[in-house]
Amino acid sequence: MHDPLTQVLSRSLQEHITLHRTRHETLSCLVVLILRFGTVSLWRLASHAHSSAKTLSVHRRFERFFQYIVLDQAAIARLIVHMMGLSDRPWRLVLDRTNWKFGSVHINILMLGVVHEGLCIPLLWSSLGKAGNSDAQDRIALVKRVAQIFPGQDIECIIGDREFIGAEWMGWLYKRNIPFIMRVRDNIHAWYRDQNAEKLCAKARTLKRRQKIILKGLWHLGPGSVPVRIVIRR
Repeated sequence: MHDPLTQVLSRSLQEHITLHRTRHETLSCLVVLILRFGTVSLWRLASHAHSSAKTLSVHRRFERFFQYIVLDQAAIARLIVHMMGLSDRPWRLVLDRTNWKFGSVHINILMLGVVHEGLCIPLLWSSLGKAGNSDAQDRIALVKRVAQIFPGQDIECIIGDREFIGAEWMGWLYKRNIPFIMRVRDNIHAWYRDQNAEKLCAKARTLKRRQKIILKGLWHLGPGSVPVRIVIRR
């Protein structure tokens, strides 16, 4: 595996991930091949590897890597931040979740990424071990890991979809002065001061396509919820 790009990447990995030299080479080779050929099939990757060994031998080498090596997420996150040059600016974090099944097993990943030049770079994740949405403690634990791995790193805000709302979760962010931007359902009820609850969709009735309004003052999305500002866009 003597591809020049693989060798350069291998040297870079050595500064952040502790592995034997041959393991670094294998990991680098896998990364380069996946990017070049757009597949994660080990048989296909092995057939394209720059190696004098037979495809069967290269394939077995790839298999052994995944069989015996467990990469440290913190080390990977530090490597990504180093290579992308992300540490010199506040982070805009994005929370997302993906769920699929392998046979009867649910693979449910809660992912936290950082926005960079219009793309979201995966940074840290956790396997929920169940089907369905995450809860407040799952999300809090993921954000806490960011603080542990990157102490002192400024967070501009955390962005999430409609499933990432809830009094406990948003209250935790509010107490720690972490700004957040979360989508909400159009049929959710919101309270302004002591007035009766209103459906947000009712506020959008007069809006035309692509128009938006910013509701006056601070609103609450439920009993005990933190005050938020609400922007509605059709």
